[in-house]
Amino acid sequence: MSKDILLVEDEKILRKNYETILKKNGYEVMSFENVQDATEFIEHNSIDLAILDIMLEDNLEGGFQICKFLKEKNKQVPIVFLTALDTDVKKISAYELGAWDYLTKDISLSLFITKINSIFQKMELLSDYKKIDENIVFNDDTFEVFYNGQRVPLTKTQFLIANVLFKNQGRTTDYSLLSQVTTQKVVTDNAIAVHVRKIRKAFKKNDNNFDSIQTASKVGYIWK
Repeated sequence: MSKDILLVEDEKILRKNYETILKKNGYEVMSFENVQDATEFIEHNSIDLAILDIMLEDNLEGGFQICKFLKEKNKQVPIVFLTALDTDVKKISAYELGAWDYLTKDISLSLFITKINSIFQKMELLSDYKKIDENIVFNDDTFEVFYNGQRVPLTKTQFLIANVLFKNQGRTTDYSLLSQVTTQKVVTDNAIAVHVRKIRKAFKKNDNNFDSIQTASKVGYIWK
């Protein structure tokens, strides 16, 4: 079954190039050049993935606006930003909005389509990942975690800590064990606490009511 991709790019030649290679790889593509047309389409249609430029015509953050609108409709749709803006500020903003990837326009078409294919492969593999809770999926191979279908942006160390807490669900995991699973040589209890605080914050971006990680005073943490 073909996948439906939303492509929003205001440069006609680039839009045509991306659209052509996506269609050659079997995807259905709905392409637009501005925020209004894209959001109107999203309002009445479902898609499997969105590829968004950030600067659209005179709107300097049009892609971010579309992303927010789309997430209100369906948090599980993967979003890829494809832009000429190669700054950490924009990248951070994109990932904080839930982007799966951030690509710059100097990317070759072959690498571009490989990235898109890879996203769909990951989505198909989600059902094969070890699941303990239907809303949370940990992938031990790529150090990725998905919550309510959305990728949670964690560092490798944060992933390892969250993973062991999750797998020990209902039981207290002490600081000693948590320090052993990290990739760092020396890890203090305070350092673990900082990591856990960031893990909680990352999950709360997906669900503000997230409170599964509880503190076991002076001992460690428990995932309830």
